[in-house]
Amino acid sequence: VILTSDLHDIVMGVPEGCQITILMDCDHATSVVDVVGTVDGRVLRGLRRSSTDFCGLTTHTSKMDLAAHNRDIWQTDQARAAKATPRYQPLVEIDKQKAARLPSRPSMSRSLAVAFCYSAASHGQTALELTMGGAGQQHGVLTWCFVRALTELQCDCTHSELLKAIREQMKQVREDCLPRMDQDVLLTFATPRSDPGAA
Repeated sequence: VILTSDLHDIVMGVPEGCQITILMDCDHATSVVDVVGTVDGRVLRGLRRSSTDFCGLTTHTSKMDLAAHNRDIWQTDQARAAKATPRYQPLVEIDKQKAARLPSRPSMSRSLAVAFCYSAASHGQTALELTMGGAGQQHGVLTWCFVRALTELQCDCTHSELLKAIREQMKQVREDCLPRMDQDVLLTFATPRSDPGAA
């Protein structure tokens, strides 16, 4: 079992002066970096609210609610023709996380990380593999679109520009292969030092 909190610990331990970019071509990976580090400035969809409140107000936690997936997206005749396969395992919640954690250093270093994460799908969407390209091979939609967008931009772009190019590639996949595909790439980043508009 890989916990998102374990991945978050690794990211937050990135040494000063280093930058990390993570590509998560799967579901349930939107909270790996920072739940408030989004392009539109809003917290992630699907975050669990705290059970306690203060003056009638609740706050969000870093845990996600369980998401339902629409099976019709990959079980239609058109989806079967494109050999669409969902890239997720049913999400499980671990009550006693410390018992399930891998052994780690007693105190991991923490830094104001410069980190970016591209997630294949937002909360409630389904990341897919499709048969694309001339060789008839299956590819993760995000991986396919990420590589094509980066190639198109000649690896010279900001994260904001890359995000826009990935979305254009996903739009093309949707038009060519599977109009009912509901996944949309999500870029999150570690605040306050990560700037998606910087080169």
